[in-house]
Amino acid sequence: MINQFFDVPGKVFLLFIVALLLLSIFLKATKAKPKRKRPQYKPAALMTPNEIEFFGRLCRSLPGVHVFPQVAMAALITPVDSFQQNRYAYWKINEKRVDYAIYNKSMELICIVELDDRMHNAEKDKERDQLTRSAGVSTLRWQSRTKPSELEIFQAVNQLPHMVNNPLLPVERKPRPPARARSDRSRQSSPHQSQQSAYSTTRPISQHARHHSPAPRSLSEDA
Repeated sequence: MINQFFDVPGKVFLLFIVALLLLSIFLKATKAKPKRKRPQYKPAALMTPNEIEFFGRLCRSLPGVHVFPQVAMAALITPVDSFQQNRYAYWKINEKRVDYAIYNKSMELICIVELDDRMHNAEKDKERDQLTRSAGVSTLRWQSRTKPSELEIFQAVNQLPHMVNNPLLPVERKPRPPARARSDRSRQSSPHQSQQSAYSTTRPISQHARHHSPAPRSLSEDA
C-alpha cells in the first residue's frame, strides 16, 4: 500500500512535466512570425553601354532582320524529353541568357550572337555553345575589345551553313551628295520664304505718313 501511495504522485508529476513540454512546443509553433520587410524594386538596365553600341551595329549591318537582346535560352531551345523524363535537361538551360538572338522576317532563328568580355569563362561558353548546337542553332562569338565592323558581321552571318542558299541582301544606300552641292541646296530658299521676302520689300505707308501727306491742290488755289 505504501509503494502504491508513492507511485501515484510520481505518475502525476511525470504527466505534469509532459504536459508542460507539449505546451511549450505548441506555443513555439503558434508564435507569430516577425513581419518581413516589404520588397522594393528599381528599374534595371537591359544592356551595358558597350552592348547598346553593338546592338546598334548589329541592326545596321543586318538589313531586314530582327535583333533581340538578352533573350532567355529556354525561349530559344527546349529539351526533347519532357520535364518528368529529364529534369536535368531543363535545369541546364534554366536561368541562362544569350546576348543577342537574330531572327529573319518569318521569325525563324538565324543565329545567336555573343559579345564576350574578360569576365566570360571559356569552358562555360563552350558548354553553352554545345547546348545550342545540339538544337541546330549556330552561335557567333566576338570579343568586346575587338568588335567586328558592320561588313564583317554581315559576311559572318551570310557564311553560316543554312544561310548560303538564302543570304541576306545588302542595303542599297544612296550616295551622299558632295559638300558643295549640299551647301548650294541649303542656300536655295523655299517658295514660301521667297514670297515672304518679296512682301517684306514692299513697305506699306504708315498711318503717320498718310495723315501728313499734302492734300491735292485745287484750281482755285492756283488762281
